[in-house]
Amino acid sequence: MQQEFDEKFAFPVIFLLVYFIFRRYLNEQYTAKKKEREKEINQAQKAADRWSSLFICLHDMTVFSGHSNNFFPINEFQNRIHPDFTSD
Repeated sequence: MQQEFDEKFAFPVIFLLVYFIFRRYLNEQYTAKKKEREKEINQAQKAADRWSSLFICLHDMTVFSGHSNNFFPINEFQNRIHPDFTSD
């Protein structure tokens, strides 16, 4: 009877012990990944906000803002919209 009890609960007990030992490390990894993902989302949102405030003139190959006196050539578009983006 005791042997059946030991066999039945050995794996869950070992699993819980391992979880409690590595819990802090797992939480730190999860938090770091979550912060990194939030940073990426914020950067993408800023790029989308900048993009949505611009107009493109294909005749002059120029990108300009209707809200300010800011304009630049269309070939600089990617760098201006998302300056943190690095293309390989």
